[in-house]
Amino acid sequence: MEHRMQSPLFRFAVIADSHIEPEPTGSSTRNNMRNAAVVSMLNASKPDFVIHCGDILHVPAFGPHFDNAAAVSKSIYRPLQMPIYSTPGNQDIGDKPSTWMPAPAATPECTKLYEQYYGPAYQGIEHKGCHFVFINSPILNSGHDIERQQREWLESHLRTVQGKRIFLVTHYPVYLLDEHEASHYDNIDEPARGWLLDCIDRYGIEGVFSGHVHNFFYNQRKDAHFYILPSTSFVRRDYAELFQIAPAEQAEFGRNEPAKLGFLLVDVMPAGHHVHYVRSYGVTGADHDRAADVMPSSVFCADGPGLGVTLRHQWAQISTISANNTTDEFIRKRVRSDFALEGMWHLGIKSARVFLDDLRDAGSHERIVLLSRLGYQIHVQSRGLPSGVDIDFIEGNAAILHCWEIVVPFGQVADLLALLEKFPGRRVSVAVAKFENSAQYRHEQINYPHFLAAGFLVESDRQKVASLMETAAARGQQPYGVVYRTTSSDDPCAAALAARTALGGSGPTAILTASWAASDPGPCNADDEGIAGYMLKLLAAATIPGCKIMLDMFADLDRGYYPRHGVVDRHYDPRPAGRLIRNTHRLFSELDSRPVYVSGAAHGASGWHAQLRAGSHDLLLSSAEAGSHATDAWPAWACGATRLRLIDLLGGQEQCIAGSDVSGRQNSGARIEPWPKYIAVVAPG
Repeated sequence: MEHRMQSPLFRFAVIADSHIEPEPTGSSTRNNMRNAAVVSMLNASKPDFVIHCGDILHVPAFGPHFDNAAAVSKSIYRPLQMPIYSTPGNQDIGDKPSTWMPAPAATPECTKLYEQYYGPAYQGIEHKGCHFVFINSPILNSGHDIERQQREWLESHLRTVQGKRIFLVTHYPVYLLDEHEASHYDNIDEPARGWLLDCIDRYGIEGVFSGHVHNFFYNQRKDAHFYILPSTSFVRRDYAELFQIAPAEQAEFGRNEPAKLGFLLVDVMPAGHHVHYVRSYGVTGADHDRAADVMPSSVFCADGPGLGVTLRHQWAQISTISANNTTDEFIRKRVRSDFALEGMWHLGIKSARVFLDDLRDAGSHERIVLLSRLGYQIHVQSRGLPSGVDIDFIEGNAAILHCWEIVVPFGQVADLLALLEKFPGRRVSVAVAKFENSAQYRHEQINYPHFLAAGFLVESDRQKVASLMETAAARGQQPYGVVYRTTSSDDPCAAALAARTALGGSGPTAILTASWAASDPGPCNADDEGIAGYMLKLLAAATIPGCKIMLDMFADLDRGYYPRHGVVDRHYDPRPAGRLIRNTHRLFSELDSRPVYVSGAAHGASGWHAQLRAGSHDLLLSSAEAGSHATDAWPAWACGATRLRLIDLLGGQEQCIAGSDVSGRQNSGARIEPWPKYIAVVAPG
């Protein structure tokens, strides 16, 4: 099946909160070096233009170092190979007008000084049929003449471009959690907020880009998408409260979190747009000329590789930011963490398993609706025979659900099918999972590991699956899917093929829940490299037609029972397994069709490879001890090709080699030593 999406009309980049500092001694600061590296990444990514959401400088226009810092910023951005347009931030011209802000309010005089260096504080830019509107947000609600002039200009300007696709750029976010939230340091106050939202509604603004908060947030209101950007320099310390784990010792109490730094690349499509969150990882210097770590657009298709995650942790949690003496004192600011969403977004994962409780919770339900609109496949899981109320509730949410996974003891499977038979017009697809627990086994020892699990076992439950299929056929109630459970001791591809065979060629989807927990609830599986290798096998299994892989977790389980590392940590930053997933998805999405599993084989003491086919491309996914890939076991096409792409799936680096050089591991005299542990090999079509 063709999975490539339409080519974008154009691409633009959005950065925010660079906080460039003056250099009185001529020595570069960390902020400045990080921004120089971002400039190199932007040049490599080749957007048509760059938008800056403000806080260009770390010193305000009313201070003595503004001219020095502005000159430094000009030197940092001068190497950009495309235009850059900006809007002023509170660090550039002063805070929004409020008694409770920590810095002086923005003034017309500071705005004029900003404009001497960076151009108009508010303006409109036309590009390939789209219109970009920049506003001066710190001046809103000030009562100054320039606020009135901007308001009159914006109303008039939006009328002239009405009917075009419009994007809005502002430094202050319109709101963080809710459009009716109280005033705080990080939003636009009323009455300007209501006026601006009315403009967004009336003129059908497609996207709103803001900075100021130094963290990723995403909201959707009617048809408008609201993006709040990370910084390119540092993270706001107060937002470390979003995580249930303390910042690392070297993280400066949440300020220096390199994996949280980055920018956005936006592909404007014939209909809609795709936003790529690019992590810059706080690298410094101007020698980072490789393309930014961007996930191509086609990864955002719902028909991509069948890999999903189980969101065990509270994933749409609303937190209260502690009063902090710096940005918000005397109040409690409530915000929602969007880092689980950002983590899935970053890894190219478009399928998530949630619980029925999530669907019933108003806050989580709102986010599930949003995920569905973004093309995510939502699996909702519940336990026990559903009541009529449950069925009606699920049916009422059919438009946002991909399937309903119902977990029951095997003795109740027939009852479940009989119950579903009473609802012949149901719209939600159902997957059946067998419940199992430790009480079902006889244990001779006094103490034994307790567990609760869902899913049939591929080998030992063959007869039970056959019975399920027979009963379902007799009642005309073939489920959408049958859920299996596997562990890291299983071969995922072999398990998926066996499950597919048991269910028949046109039978239900085989949904394999994959766990890498230890067999005992005490020890922690912290083997990041081993987990990454397991992910590679799961990614191969996910390309088997009629199969779907659901990871039984996403973020670390760093306390409680069966602790283990996830594909992201508790800050939702990628672990090695997450980097491997992202790089593999990135490779898959570049191909002209979806990859399909062909064969797999083990070799040597720990080696393994899977052969895939994607349209005109042959692919090989291979894992082994670093430096020990058994190339003599590779298929003939890999050894005979005149040109191969070799991709390090952990690091993301790639190089070209000739198939004839595989055994010699060399390319034009440059030896490939050692081979990366997890690699993909691609023969161009």
